[in-house]
Amino acid sequence: MDHHSSGCLPVRKFPGKSSLPHDVAAKLADSIAQPELSQRELQILKIASGRGLVNIYSDMTQENSDRKKPQEAVRTTEQELSRLNRILQTLYQCNHALVHATDEHELFQSVCQILVEVGGLRLAWVGRCEDDLEKTVRPVAKAGYGLDYLEHAKISWGEETERGQGPTGIALRTGKPYWVKDTRIDPSLAPWRTDAIARGYASCVTLPLIAYGKRIGNLSFYAGEPNAFNESTIEQYSVWRTTWRTA
Repeated sequence: MDHHSSGCLPVRKFPGKSSLPHDVAAKLADSIAQPELSQRELQILKIASGRGLVNIYSDMTQENSDRKKPQEAVRTTEQELSRLNRILQTLYQCNHALVHATDEHELFQSVCQILVEVGGLRLAWVGRCEDDLEKTVRPVAKAGYGLDYLEHAKISWGEETERGQGPTGIALRTGKPYWVKDTRIDPSLAPWRTDAIARGYASCVTLPLIAYGKRIGNLSFYAGEPNAFNESTIEQYSVWRTTWRTA
């Protein structure tokens, strides 16, 4: 259930305690340290990073425990730490934009630019649900490569049309994130596959934006490589989305 904010964010409590070793935790803390954080920024960053940090590290260490070659395990760990650091840096910048944006459009545009410039994504955009006959999803903010893709996408949140059966339409109707691991083969991308591949979109995620039980719109982003997202990374971004809608 969503709640209106009255000046401060409700702190979400997550089960369990962090199992991060001290040296790993210290490395991550140093890499995302930012000067002069306000209490509100610190609170938002804590909410956004807490759950996914433990989950990603847990997944990473479980994978490494199954490997027989220590050098390969170390290399994998370093890659995962680098990926985690980039996610946390992205979340921090998004939370900073949340605190300082003067209006909704500025916030959405800032988030799209951060996802591309800091997060290394190929495209990010925010859409708004329209109550027209076609149940159009109208882009209101966007950043990245191949922005003309959105001009021709004609995405819908309606169930009656083929263009409502894609990631955006499904996420908006179910209220849950929907991601495509490989745009070359996922059937939900059929109407947009040719244009997506031509612009180097290899995988994508759509997060529904729902406030106070009402379907508002979506946040969608695309990566240049297949399988760029997993449940842990999507949870990270989903926590930020929850933070945004309670602000």
